[in-house]
Amino acid sequence: MIEVSRRNRVRIDAAFCFAVVLVLSIATSVRAERESAAELAKEAQNPVANRISVPLQNNTSYRFGPRERTQDVLNIQPVIPFSLSEDWNLITRTIFPIVSTPSLARGQDRQNGIGDTQLSAFASPVEPVGGVGWPWGLDPS
Repeated sequence: MIEVSRRNRVRIDAAFCFAVVLVLSIATSVRAERESAAELAKEAQNPVANRISVPLQNNTSYRFGPRERTQDVLNIQPVIPFSLSEDWNLITRTIFPIVSTPSLARGQDRQNGIGDTQLSAFASPVEPVGGVGWPWGLDPS
């Protein structure tokens, strides 16, 4: 059995997350090339569109903690729709934070890892209801 140190495990986890994001980005870009720019722009603004997207959000905090070092949080936020029926979709949005926190005291190492994962799910009609033309969705919370 091969032992993997904590530092190498974090590197492996980060590499795996990067590979997943890369594969999803490539798959999305191939599909996107087939559609017109106007359709893409319209669907990009629709939070309940039937489209897979993988937005990335990076938050950097300077002068973090008592030693005033830099903290970094990368949020990987895939949005994946599922068809429930001909009329309804279930849209999931998961937030995977990858956190890199500096040492808070001398002699400690920087801590890297995955933070608390958050899942949101919305039920949304495939076509706007009542001729209003506004997208909408229902969340259980």
